[in-house]
Amino acid sequence: MELHRGRLIDHIQLVVRDLAASRRFYEAVLQVLDVPIGGVDDDYF
Repeated sequence: MELHRGRLIDHIQLVVRDLAASRRFYEAVLQVLDVPIGGVDDDYF
């Protein structure tokens, strides 16, 4: 599988109950895909 930069979803806004759990989940999934998470603060990532 080849990852093509620039052909990915750029921004997604989801409302979640547990931000820390959601961040752990997405970091794990995106790490497998070698896609970094950009823009992190206390109330978003």
